[in-house]
Amino acid sequence: MSKIKLHAPGGWGRKNLRDYGYSMVMEAGGRVELSGQGGWDPATLEFPTGRSIEAEIKQALDNVAFMLNAVSLDWRNVAGDRRNGPPVSAANA
Repeated sequence: MSKIKLHAPGGWGRKNLRDYGYSMVMEAGGRVELSGQGGWDPATLEFPTGRSIEAEIKQALDNVAFMLNAVSLDWRNVAGDRRNGPPVSAANA
């Protein structure tokens, strides 16, 4: 059985580990899994209001890059991703 290594990088990672016992990065069996990434501001650890959805998505992807970098990886190492969010209606597309 593979050994599992958990990581909680950066302020957001430490906050989730402290408050919820939750690690956002897991290494197991030669794979790295990330979860719970979002558009929070890494300086304040808050979800800013009044930003465009495009700015929030960009911040979320920057946060993913930060988590990848914490385990010496980057986007070139990503084989796939799954993004969850509200459905986009034809009127908003």
